[in-house]
Amino acid sequence: MGKKETPASQSRPGSPNDADAPSIWHIPPEKLSEIRQKIDGATGQIRIQCPNPGCTGSQNDTFSIDAATGAFQCFRCGVTGNVYSTGEKTGTGKQSTAEYLWNQANPAAEHPYLTQKGVKSYGLKVDKHGNLVVPLSISGKLSTLQFVKPSGDKILLSKAKGGKKKGAYFQVGTGAGNILYINEGYATAASVYEATNGACFMVVDAGNLKPAAENLRRIYPAFEFVFCADNDRDKSGTDANYNVGYLKAVEAARQVGGKVCMPEQAGFDFNDLHVQHGIEAVMDTIGNAAAPPPATGQVTPLNLHEILTADIPERDYLLRPFLPTQGLVLVYAPRGIGKTYFLLSCGLTIAAGASIFNWQAPAPARVLYADGEMPGKLMQERITAQLAGMDATINPDYFRIITPDLSGTLPNLAAKEGQRVINDMADSYDVVILDNLSTLIDTGKESGSDEWQAVQGWLLELRRRGKSVVLVHHAGKSGMQRGTSRREDVLDTVIGLKRPKNYNPEDGACFEVHFEKARGVYGLEVQPFEAKLIGGDGALEWTWRPLDDAEYQLIKQFLDDGYTLRQIADETGLSKSAVHRLIKKFQG
Repeated sequence: MGKKETPASQSRPGSPNDADAPSIWHIPPEKLSEIRQKIDGATGQIRIQCPNPGCTGSQNDTFSIDAATGAFQCFRCGVTGNVYSTGEKTGTGKQSTAEYLWNQANPAAEHPYLTQKGVKSYGLKVDKHGNLVVPLSISGKLSTLQFVKPSGDKILLSKAKGGKKKGAYFQVGTGAGNILYINEGYATAASVYEATNGACFMVVDAGNLKPAAENLRRIYPAFEFVFCADNDRDKSGTDANYNVGYLKAVEAARQVGGKVCMPEQAGFDFNDLHVQHGIEAVMDTIGNAAAPPPATGQVTPLNLHEILTADIPERDYLLRPFLPTQGLVLVYAPRGIGKTYFLLSCGLTIAAGASIFNWQAPAPARVLYADGEMPGKLMQERITAQLAGMDATINPDYFRIITPDLSGTLPNLAAKEGQRVINDMADSYDVVILDNLSTLIDTGKESGSDEWQAVQGWLLELRRRGKSVVLVHHAGKSGMQRGTSRREDVLDTVIGLKRPKNYNPEDGACFEVHFEKARGVYGLEVQPFEAKLIGGDGALEWTWRPLDDAEYQLIKQFLDDGYTLRQIADETGLSKSAVHRLIKKFQG
């Protein structure tokens, strides 16, 4: 990763010095006419042998011309100008400091910095002080120079000496194809070039990604842009998780259109990835480049073709039919019914890729369980007992828990501070279970729909990032969830846990599971059922049966006691037709 640039504002050992600059060389008329014919009808950048007789270059890629504008530059001898200008004179009357210092330097065959970084020189030079010289241009005109000392320290030609950094870039290698790779630093660009053989452009720092990309987009309007970002997550500051390399790459990609990729390891750029893990790791990471997420508040409408051809991942289930991927789910129940037992079991099942009731987790997924009220010892005992009753193994990293006695209390998740805590853990989970709303999310007024808006926006943001969320809530005296019904607007699934009609406190955690909303799931999968937690010898496990079965067993008890149809309906709370249907179903 590049170090902070130091302007070359004063003479020092190993730094460029001021000097009188000689007049620029001009293209003779006959050569000028010949060049114009060669670029007639061409688009983009073309390269030819430099027509300057004093140029030491012998390859056809030293002299670069922008066919659209006519601007030219030789990366060997440093001449610049425009082949479409009137008259024979095509440059300025005098070389800039950057041009002069570039012309005085010699081609770089090797250098300690290149050896350290494990890359080659692609068009670089070495000055008389032993500094590696990187030329940065804007639209084919040399703009500034970066000097890299043998130690790796970097100096940028100061603004006072005519250096202009903003929007400047350097192309590493000639490149092929119609993809532009843009990143910070020469070594990173060289590693990307060696991995892709594509057109790779470097800038000197993250803040210059966007202005340079804007300049390049004007030259290459039809090319695909891929931003190869530095992972700056380990750079401490006011926020240790602030990743300037990635965020600036995302900002640039949003501005000009493009994809973003980044090494997974904190503190790594693509050269670090190359050196530590090989060129294949660079290729694989770039191959996973993706469009950046939309900016907050940014709305991009899609036309019919765009929505029909959009590359959208298939939406599956983490626990079918209870929890879809990118799902937002609400589970509510009266106090003391066994919500935490139920949600812990679901979370452990998801982490194990196992089954519970008639539900199946197709593969292990990472769970973050945020508990807002349980004593740590009791939570430990419940998890131990439920694991003992499961016929499955769990990767310990696939089930993570935040519980007040052991982890510290979460900030209010209705506020940005609390939401940031969960957001910063996003790489560690696929689903977060929030148990429960009254202890973790304080909107100030539970029945207020406007107060819920900030929370809803956060939940939608987590969904956009590919996360699923399960909200656990209390039922009110009416038996329905407490507070605003507006919570249900964006939810995929709403589940109510209710006491069975013949419930006895000795039954412990026993309840009916009712799907009150299930987006995209129908039929037997969402039929209500009765669940009961049973245990012994320190192990707990669930039994279940369809609700029709449970209701019929209750009806059968009344029938055996001689109750009439009407009396059974009064006792069970079922309608007479429902009682009749169940009797007919089970007795024929």
